[in-house]
Amino acid sequence: MRNIVLDTNSLIIAISAKNDCHKVWQSFLNGDYTLCISNEIVEEYLEVMTRNINM
Repeated sequence: MRNIVLDTNSLIIAISAKNDCHKVWQSFLNGDYTLCISNEIVEEYLEVMTRNINM
């Protein structure tokens, strides 16, 4: 299994089923990758997603 790190912009793009990069997210969900994160990365994910949801 391969390890990957997705920066916040890459994660947001990959989650969207309308984007060509969605296959990266699907591969993660299928167990093809291990998503490597730290507390700082999780905090950034949450901050950016919260900001985008509350637009």
